[in-house]
Amino acid sequence: MSNPYEPPRNFNLGPMSHGGTSDTEQLVAIAAAQRNVNLALGAYLCCALLRIISPLFGGIGALIAFVCSLVFAYTLAKALHGTGIAVVCMVLMFVPCANLITLLLLSSQATRRLKAAGIPVGFLGTSADQVRSMLGG
Repeated sequence: MSNPYEPPRNFNLGPMSHGGTSDTEQLVAIAAAQRNVNLALGAYLCCALLRIISPLFGGIGALIAFVCSLVFAYTLAKALHGTGIAVVCMVLMFVPCANLITLLLLSSQATRRLKAAGIPVGFLGTSADQVRSMLGG
Protein backbone atom coordinates (compact mmCIF):
# COMPACT_ATOMS: atom_id res chain seq x y z
CA MET A 1 0.00 0.00 0.00
CA SER A 2 1.49 3.36 -1.02
CA ASN A 3 1.38 6.56 0.96
CA PRO A 4 -1.22 8.95 -0.56
CA TYR A 5 0.69 11.95 0.86
CA GLU A 6 3.99 11.03 -0.75
CA PRO A 7 5.20 13.53 -3.37
CA PRO A 8 5.64 12.35 -6.95
CA ARG A 9 8.94 10.60 -7.54
CA ASN A 10 9.70 11.65 -11.09
CA PHE A 11 8.50 15.21 -11.59
CA ASN A 12 11.56 16.61 -13.40
CA LEU A 13 10.64 18.73 -16.40
CA GLY A 14 14.29 19.44 -17.19
CA PRO A 15 16.13 22.74 -17.41
CA MET A 16 15.12 23.54 -21.00
CA SER A 17 11.37 23.09 -20.91
CA HIS A 18 9.64 26.46 -21.33
CA GLY A 19 6.27 26.39 -22.96
CA GLY A 20 6.72 23.22 -24.98
CA THR A 21 9.25 24.60 -27.47
CA SER A 22 11.84 22.27 -28.88
CA ASP A 23 15.45 22.30 -27.75
CA THR A 24 16.63 23.56 -31.13
CA GLU A 25 14.20 26.46 -31.28
CA GLN A 26 15.06 27.49 -27.74
CA LEU A 27 18.79 27.44 -28.53
CA VAL A 28 18.13 29.49 -31.67
CA ALA A 29 16.19 32.04 -29.60
CA ILE A 30 18.99 32.17 -27.02
CA ALA A 31 21.64 32.65 -29.70
CA ALA A 32 19.74 35.44 -31.45
CA ALA A 33 18.94 37.25 -28.22
CA GLN A 34 22.51 36.90 -26.94
CA ARG A 35 23.96 38.42 -30.07
CA ASN A 36 21.51 41.33 -29.80
CA VAL A 37 22.34 41.85 -26.11
CA ASN A 38 26.06 41.91 -26.87
CA LEU A 39 25.57 44.39 -29.71
CA ALA A 40 23.40 46.63 -27.52
CA LEU A 41 26.01 46.50 -24.76
CA GLY A 42 28.73 47.49 -27.24
CA ALA A 43 26.59 50.31 -28.62
CA TYR A 44 25.91 51.57 -25.11
CA LEU A 45 29.63 51.63 -24.29
CA CYS A 46 30.44 53.39 -27.58
CA CYS A 47 27.79 56.01 -26.84
CA ALA A 48 29.31 56.55 -23.41
CA LEU A 49 32.59 57.41 -25.15
CA LEU A 50 30.76 59.54 -27.72
CA ARG A 51 29.24 61.61 -24.90
CA ILE A 52 32.74 62.92 -24.16
CA ILE A 53 33.01 64.37 -27.68
CA SER A 54 29.39 65.32 -28.29
CA PRO A 55 27.04 65.21 -25.29
CA LEU A 56 23.90 65.61 -27.41
CA PHE A 57 24.57 62.80 -29.90
CA GLY A 58 26.08 60.59 -27.22
CA GLY A 59 23.02 61.04 -25.02
CA ILE A 60 20.58 60.29 -27.83
CA GLY A 61 22.60 57.24 -28.85
CA ALA A 62 22.79 56.03 -25.25
CA LEU A 63 19.01 56.39 -24.91
CA ILE A 64 18.43 54.35 -28.07
CA ALA A 65 20.95 51.72 -26.92
CA PHE A 66 19.24 51.56 -23.52
CA VAL A 67 15.80 50.96 -25.02
CA CYS A 68 17.23 48.27 -27.31
CA SER A 69 19.02 46.62 -24.39
CA LEU A 70 15.74 46.57 -22.43
CA VAL A 71 14.00 44.65 -25.19
CA PHE A 72 16.91 42.30 -25.85
CA ALA A 73 17.54 41.59 -22.16
CA TYR A 74 13.88 40.68 -21.72
CA THR A 75 13.91 38.29 -24.68
CA LEU A 76 17.16 36.65 -23.55
CA ALA A 77 16.02 36.28 -19.94
CA LYS A 78 12.69 34.87 -21.09
CA ALA A 79 14.43 32.35 -23.36
CA LEU A 80 16.84 31.32 -20.60
CA HIS A 81 14.69 31.36 -17.46
CA GLY A 82 11.07 32.20 -18.22
CA THR A 83 8.85 35.21 -17.73
CA GLY A 84 9.32 35.68 -13.97
CA ILE A 85 13.08 36.16 -14.13
CA ALA A 86 12.67 38.28 -17.26
CA VAL A 87 10.50 40.74 -15.34
CA VAL A 88 13.08 40.88 -12.52
CA CYS A 89 15.78 41.60 -15.11
CA MET A 90 13.65 44.39 -16.56
CA VAL A 91 13.43 46.01 -13.13
CA LEU A 92 17.20 45.67 -12.66
CA MET A 93 17.78 47.37 -15.99
CA PHE A 94 16.58 50.66 -14.49
CA VAL A 95 19.21 50.61 -11.72
CA PRO A 96 22.28 52.52 -12.99
CA CYS A 97 25.12 50.02 -12.45
CA ALA A 98 23.00 46.91 -12.15
CA ASN A 99 21.86 47.19 -15.78
CA LEU A 100 25.36 46.53 -17.13
CA ILE A 101 25.89 43.71 -14.65
CA THR A 102 22.53 42.21 -15.66
CA LEU A 103 23.48 42.31 -19.34
CA LEU A 104 26.85 40.69 -18.64
CA LEU A 105 25.31 37.96 -16.48
CA LEU A 106 22.64 37.16 -19.05
CA SER A 107 25.26 36.98 -21.79
CA SER A 108 27.50 34.67 -19.76
CA GLN A 109 24.56 32.39 -18.91
CA ALA A 110 23.63 32.21 -22.59
CA THR A 111 27.23 31.40 -23.48
CA ARG A 112 27.27 28.58 -20.93
CA ARG A 113 23.97 27.18 -22.23
CA LEU A 114 25.13 27.28 -25.85
CA LYS A 115 28.54 25.76 -25.08
CA ALA A 116 26.85 22.99 -23.11
CA ALA A 117 24.92 22.16 -26.28
CA GLY A 118 28.19 21.95 -28.23
CA ILE A 119 27.81 25.24 -30.12
CA PRO A 120 30.93 27.41 -30.51
CA VAL A 121 30.39 30.94 -29.20
CA GLY A 122 32.52 33.89 -30.28
CA PHE A 123 32.97 37.38 -28.85
CA LEU A 124 29.58 38.64 -30.04
CA GLY A 125 27.86 35.30 -29.66
CA THR A 126 26.77 33.04 -32.49
CA SER A 127 24.24 33.51 -35.23
CA ALA A 128 20.87 31.80 -35.20
CA ASP A 129 21.55 30.35 -38.68
CA GLN A 130 24.74 28.73 -37.42
CA VAL A 131 22.84 27.13 -34.54
CA ARG A 132 20.18 25.81 -36.92
CA SER A 133 22.79 24.34 -39.27
CA MET A 134 24.76 22.72 -36.43
CA LEU A 135 21.71 21.16 -34.80
CA GLY A 136 20.07 20.18 -38.06
CA GLY A 137 16.88 22.17 -37.48
